[in-house]
Amino acid sequence: MKKLSLIAAATLLASGAAFAATDVPSTFNVSVTITPVCIVKSGSGASAINFGTYVPVTQGDITITSSSVTYQCSHGLTPTVAFDSTVGTASTGGSGAATAEGVLSGLLYHLSIPAVATGLTTGASASAGAGGTNGVNSVADQYVFPITAFMAGGQSGATTAVGGAVTHARSVILTY
Repeated sequence: MKKLSLIAAATLLASGAAFAATDVPSTFNVSVTITPVCIVKSGSGASAINFGTYVPVTQGDITITSSSVTYQCSHGLTPTVAFDSTVGTASTGGSGAATAEGVLSGLLYHLSIPAVATGLTTGASASAGAGGTNGVNSVADQYVFPITAFMAGGQSGATTAVGGAVTHARSVILTY
């Protein structure tokens, strides 16, 4: 009889009828707090603007369009730009185009950045991969702001600065 009971029990265990598989979940939260940010893209800060040697009275207009600054921002931000207002300079910014002026060696110069970034690259949103693998990381939005510099010709300049280069350290300020 014992032999028969052992054989019956072994048969039930082997068939799975005695113990049905049961899931026992343990739930948990996955969370993150994000601080939206914009940064100057590595290697993409504004380059120096050099008006070169200016010959008073006879010099023609000088326009420089070779400088720009690229920012990388979190998704959903709407950044605006302005120039700084250091001593001897003035600027406007906000929702319109950013403009600034300054005087170097008695020569008035103008800076401008358009209200809307050129070369905007919309980043990609993150997505989870099928089966929990091969997901895609999110990519930042990129905003390229070109800087135009202009110095009018025919200015007389200041004789106090003859023979020496004068420089203003200027900044583009991004607000988001």
